[in-house]
Amino acid sequence: METREHEVIFENYIRHNSIPEKRNIITSNGSVYLPAKMAEAIFLVMREFPLQKLITRETTGYLKNRVPYIKSNVPVSWTSEGEEYPKFDFELSEKVLKQNKVGAIIKVSEELTADSSFNIMQLLSESFGHALGEELEKVFISGYGNKKPSGFIHDCNNVSAAGSTIQYQDIINVFNELELKYLVNASWLVSQKTLSELSVLADSNNNKLLSPGSSEADGYMLGKPVHITFMPDHSPLCLGDYQYYKVLDKAPEIKHLGELYALEGLVGFRLTQYLDGKLIEPNAICALEM
Repeated sequence: METREHEVIFENYIRHNSIPEKRNIITSNGSVYLPAKMAEAIFLVMREFPLQKLITRETTGYLKNRVPYIKSNVPVSWTSEGEEYPKFDFELSEKVLKQNKVGAIIKVSEELTADSSFNIMQLLSESFGHALGEELEKVFISGYGNKKPSGFIHDCNNVSAAGSTIQYQDIINVFNELELKYLVNASWLVSQKTLSELSVLADSNNNKLLSPGSSEADGYMLGKPVHITFMPDHSPLCLGDYQYYKVLDKAPEIKHLGELYALEGLVGFRLTQYLDGKLIEPNAICALEM
């Protein structure tokens, strides 16, 4: 279906609960797939949370049950001209990604829904984007995998802190633990409280560990950008290349709840998305464990 046609049908559905005749945009449970423009608007709001910009996300028509990946390093060898490359046995492993469902409901007044001059698409995109962005940010970090994705904090490498508070040497140890190939594109994720603690750390010459932030980061530490997010108390900071956290999702879908809130003079909309996420390479992230 043409994108513009999908947008017109979708807006009629949102404003007037006009059920689309085009069956390819209706799901088996009666929801309607979002047009690409609105789905991207939601993802754009979600990317205000730092991890959402750093992970690898792939949208598919269905969720694959297994994602194979190469566990061992790719072997490299030098040969003379005409000499055959030596053959290596690759050690393959698998991560299983399954279908988890996440959703949110927003209620809008009937008057605003029917007002053609009111940008209801923007309201829905911003509301759902903020709600889902915050929830997925937390889950991709520390989710336990029960009806939701498994957060990377459970699978990555850990360095134990020397004491009950973060010390300068703890940061150096985390930095040194990360392999160089992951360090190239690495960044720090820290909790808001932890950023305050880091601001007072300095070496023996009183050189501050944390340098000022910019429009791209909340600060810099050992040359790597620092981002504030929802790190748990037991792992208040980590350093890594988060593109090795893999997310598979299906296109978002929305359900018009026309009658559920009618007595309140409101119209409900329920957004649903099916997805899963897992850290594909544990060595790509190193966390400080308190």
